[in-house]
Amino acid sequence: MERGQHIPDFCINTYILTPSGDGEVKKNISNQFTGKDEFDLHFIDVDSDDSMIWKGIREVCKDAMLTNESLIIICRDDHIFTESYNKEILYEGIIDAAKKGAKILLGGIGAFGQAIPLSTKQFWIDSFEGTSFIVLFRSILDELLIEPFHNENTVDESLSRLTSHKMVILPFVSSKRHLNSSGHEKPIPFDVSEKRLIHLSKIARLYGEAIH
Repeated sequence: MERGQHIPDFCINTYILTPSGDGEVKKNISNQFTGKDEFDLHFIDVDSDDSMIWKGIREVCKDAMLTNESLIIICRDDHIFTESYNKEILYEGIIDAAKKGAKILLGGIGAFGQAIPLSTKQFWIDSFEGTSFIVLFRSILDELLIEPFHNENTVDESLSRLTSHKMVILPFVSSKRHLNSSGHEKPIPFDVSEKRLIHLSKIARLYGEAIH
């Protein structure tokens, strides 16, 4: 998008996958979205088993197809927003990714294979693992509905293999949290992946690629 271009506000149906009956988890993840009216939250109770999580995602996609959604967000209960997050970055990332034909846009990743900078704020990636904030565009919803889940794969692996049209926002707007030894929540840094992408972006600019 052109710098300074106004982006109209829009609200995104956001489906949060949480363990059945765990009110504390729902409270914690709800706090992440306090004051963020760009998200319309829906809580989906799922078991922690990957096959059941996949089933939950498929049910969400089915509903999104019936209501003719252009995109949805799938969010895991360990998601936390990074300090880089604001809705303008999210909106810009979604609009740019849609123009480039993305089917999946990620808010942050713990690991990836190969990556190509599409702009200073967006990368194409060939594979990913460790994500909790996933934008699914309509173009992939029907593909996901017919894709069987293989028990030897994780949910991330299954999503990653579903399409080559995958992108990630830079800087990351999403990370993960976990409990430390004293039982307190703290973020899991995605620093290594993010620094790799920033380094690749700098190399591309240094050698004259058209990265803006």
